[in-house]
Amino acid sequence: AIITRLLRHISLREEKEEKEEEEEEEALPFLVLSYAQSLDGSIAAEIGSPTSLSSPTSFEMTHAIRASVGAILVGVQTVIADSPSLSVRLVKGPNPRPIIFDTHLHTPLSSRFLGRERQPIILCCSPSSSTAHSSPSNSFPVPHALSHFECDSIAIEEFEGRKRKLEEAGAVVVLCKRSSAGRVDLKTSLQTVRSRF
Repeated sequence: AIITRLLRHISLREEKEEKEEEEEEEALPFLVLSYAQSLDGSIAAEIGSPTSLSSPTSFEMTHAIRASVGAILVGVQTVIADSPSLSVRLVKGPNPRPIIFDTHLHTPLSSRFLGRERQPIILCCSPSSSTAHSSPSNSFPVPHALSHFECDSIAIEEFEGRKRKLEEAGAVVVLCKRSSAGRVDLKTSLQTVRSRF
């Protein structure tokens, strides 16, 4: 009887875990990956430089995909390097909502997708002492003579200023969980997008 109860308990626990995993998967949006690369596996000739790798037919297919989805997701480096409009132009159909992965809020105010009828969503993380001192490429450079508290205050003040300006330009800025790599956490941010928008 004890073994039967134990097996039943294990079975119920496994069923509960499977149900939780299914619910978690259902909370994620369906994603379509569309990209172009050269024969040697590159997606650009130079880092930070836009390069056309697609044919007219594949460009049209890309715009057909855009017209069939609710949102288009890109990283901030694509925004900075290519200045994309993230709209549908080569086929008839609605523009997808732009979603930008931008941990440190580098999205330029001159971005062509700002000010559209479908507000872009910018997924970012709030600054912390670990990001304020991390690397020279960080968006919050601060003098070394300042204390950690002062560095964090400057970083937070600059971050809040950027956030306010992007929101005034029509973006929805969403603070997300930080991954172990220090970037916007992919899974939880996509769950947030699915549940809120």
